[in-house]
Amino acid sequence: MHLPHPVHSLHTPAQQPSKLPAPVKLRNVTRLATGRRHGAGRASARLGADRGPQPEEPAAPPEEHRVSSQSTDRGDGYVRAGAIVFAVGAVATLVTFVPLFFHLTPLPTAAYWLSMLMPLGFLISLVGLLLSARAQRRRAAAADEARTTARTTA
Repeated sequence: MHLPHPVHSLHTPAQQPSKLPAPVKLRNVTRLATGRRHGAGRASARLGADRGPQPEEPAAPPEEHRVSSQSTDRGDGYVRAGAIVFAVGAVATLVTFVPLFFHLTPLPTAAYWLSMLMPLGFLISLVGLLLSARAQRRRAAAADEARTTARTTA
């Protein structure tokens, strides 16, 4: 009994049965998500004609309650310093492992101690984050207290 060679028994792409699932119709998904037919009202939606009444923009918060994008917390300095120390430790870690991978002479022990800067930088940044969170919580409590006293005196 002669068995066919495995290469000769392969189906050609035209003969091979399709095992892929049927393609998903995105138009049905669009209808489910938006509640309208695919492509319906595109031109009028761009012009804003069929949107109906729009809610008014909320008024800007008073100047005293605005959050500053420029923070002067003590913890911010710790976070920046920790990031720099972490980066130095990461570079030192890479430098100390390169000789091990390429079977070169290992670096002295001091280079391995520099690798310990990476977790130290992480710890410094974590302390900075905690300090910033405490300062923010204190500011929020002070603002709530000021609003409470303003309401009771008014």
